[in-house]
Amino acid sequence: MTEEFKAELVALAKIRGLDIAEDLAGELAELAFDVVGLVVNKSENKYDDMVWTAVSGKARELVSDLVDKIDGQEG
Repeated sequence: MTEEFKAELVALAKIRGLDIAEDLAGELAELAFDVVGLVVNKSENKYDDMVWTAVSGKARELVSDLVDKIDGQEG
C-alpha cells in the first residue's frame, strides 16, 4: 500500500467521520477503564487493587496513544 493510497483512504474516512470515531473510541476506552476500576475496587480481593493501581495509569496512556492515531494525526 503506497503512502499516497493511504492518504486517500484517510481523507475518505475523515469525510465520513473518522474524527468522530476517534473521539468515541477514546470515550469508550475511558469508560472501560472506569468500569474495570470500579469492579476492582468493589471486589474483596486486595491483590487486584494493587495490580490495578500499578498498571492502570500506563494502560490508559498506551490506549490513549493508540486511539489518538486512529485518524493518522496527533490531537
